[in-house]
Amino acid sequence: MAVDVPWEARVAGQACPLDAPRPASTDYWDLVGKLSVSSLYLTKNQTYRGYCQLIFDLRHVSRLDQLSHQEWTALAADLFVAQQAIVRVVRPDHVNVESLGNVVPHLHFHIIPRYLGDPTWGAPIWEPPLDAMPNRRLDAADRDALMEALRRSLSGPATPMSGVGLTSRWVAASRALETESPDPLYRDPFARALAGDAGVEMLYTMRGVAGMAGFTGPDPYLTIRTKFLDDALVEAVRNLDLEQVVILAAGMDARAFRLSWPRRVTLFEIDRDDVFEHKEEVLGQLGANAACDRRIVRQDLARPWTASLLAAGFEPDRPAAFLAEGLLYYLEADQADSLFETLRAVAAPGSWMGLDVVNREVLTTPFMANYMDKLRELGCPWKFGTSDPEAYLAGHGWTVSYALPGEPDAHFGRWAMPTFPRSIPGVPRTFLVKGTRTPDQHRDYAGQ
Repeated sequence: MAVDVPWEARVAGQACPLDAPRPASTDYWDLVGKLSVSSLYLTKNQTYRGYCQLIFDLRHVSRLDQLSHQEWTALAADLFVAQQAIVRVVRPDHVNVESLGNVVPHLHFHIIPRYLGDPTWGAPIWEPPLDAMPNRRLDAADRDALMEALRRSLSGPATPMSGVGLTSRWVAASRALETESPDPLYRDPFARALAGDAGVEMLYTMRGVAGMAGFTGPDPYLTIRTKFLDDALVEAVRNLDLEQVVILAAGMDARAFRLSWPRRVTLFEIDRDDVFEHKEEVLGQLGANAACDRRIVRQDLARPWTASLLAAGFEPDRPAAFLAEGLLYYLEADQADSLFETLRAVAAPGSWMGLDVVNREVLTTPFMANYMDKLRELGCPWKFGTSDPEAYLAGHGWTVSYALPGEPDAHFGRWAMPTFPRSIPGVPRTFLVKGTRTPDQHRDYAGQ
């Protein structure tokens, strides 16, 4: 591989076989998948099953010290994701991670699973001369199966949860980081276990895509959103004397356990089976006890769901608090319309609602393109946005107000980015919304 080129020329990138773009398949490797700043390849030599190379894509550099801080942190995040993916598939006894570049000085890592009793156990795999090293090739069917398993694993830990369901574990991972921070705005002692490895890995995967791989604290927006909606929900329940709370697409929400509720409150959580299968198992293992009358409703909100809510004991003629945190992003426009029209049937006048929503600019700005692509790859694309949540929700029977992260009501000392005046159009925005249900002349909840 370019060994006949003088060393100084190789360092400068002359005839570098690892410079991007590079072939997906060569005599040395096959492409497993692309990450944020690198690509992962399964080597043709599988003496050490799962042996891969992670190759830096952005430009030709020969050493780690030639990277910028942002490049290095992004590459480190890629390395974490790649190693975890390999370990999940081949279950080695140990892993060697090596960055050499003594023959081809383009920055890359060898990720080498090691096994008790392998040909060089107890020592590095490298033997001079290199062509004396063991070289085992897999048959086509075995190699194809290994490639497919690695590609699946590269998307995250195996879990029966859908892509959208898995995002709730991502949010739980951030709540765990907030809880564990020196001065938390709230505490969620269940978040770490509810997130699990899958939630933590998704959190850092998305940070890597966003160019924030080196950031290890809680997500500022998710912390602000949780705190804003916590305070607004508790205030509404107490001030409006509400006795019913409905959490739509509840995910890993632990408000039934971690907030202080009046004894009269019945809290309904609605989500799909795959979410509750994980959530109830974890809560059971933790011995969690709800601080209210908690009732779960196993129902997909994309299907008729109000009959299941009523069967759980919800009384539609009494006002209630409805929470739709982190839900609307994942709906098509017609699905969002349908959700709010269904709510008309069960939300009595005087009911309260809290939610968050983005505008269309968040979905279309080039700055978010890689982020949106990754969400699509993970099976949880963002779809819905509105630039005027007040008008949109007024059309569905709600009088609402909103705050932007960074404004006085949604700052909490955590927002470090600029907040553009509301009068400036075309700016990507996220809205934190709360409001009350206005009367309709007719409500019909039967059979919804």
